This record gives sequence, structure tokens and C-alpha cells, in this order.
Amino acid sequence: MNAEIQILGGKQLKLVDLALAEFRKNHLNSSGYQRSVYRTENGYVAIFEDPNMAPGQRGSSPVMLSFVIKFDNDCEVIRSHFIR
Repeated sequence: MNAEIQILGGKQLKLVDLALAEFRKNHLNSSGYQRSVYRTENGYVAIFEDPNMAPGQRGSSPVMLSFVIKFDNDCEVIRSHFIR
């Protein structure tokens, strides 16, 4: 298994915690999901998706629903939704 190690700062850890809480509000279990947090022009985006998706595949896989959470620059949730 190849694992990429990343050092997370305080803000990234806060975003991961907030994203997990939002994800769990939808009665989902985060185990098995690939979790990513990205900086955008207007804030941040957290994505939960199938780690075995084919390169270039977008949306949810046949096995797992993908889920996205959008945050503003102050780490407040703007919206969250499933991805088709």
C-alpha cells in the first residue's frame, strides 16, 4: 500500500473535523472514503469519494456516493451535497 504523508496545519485540521461532522449529519460512515480538502478562490472544499474511482471519473462511483462540503474563508459551511 502506498501512503502519502501530509502535515496538516491547524486550519486544515479544523476543516477536516467540520467536514466529518457535516458528512455524519447525513448518517454516513466515513471509513473507506478518500477525503480531500482544497483551497478555492472563495474558501475551501472538502470531498469524500471512492478511493478506487477510475482516473478521470467524475461524480459518485457505483460503489460509494461522493459528497462535497463547501466552506467560506472563515470555515463556515456554505452548503453540502451528494455528487451524482
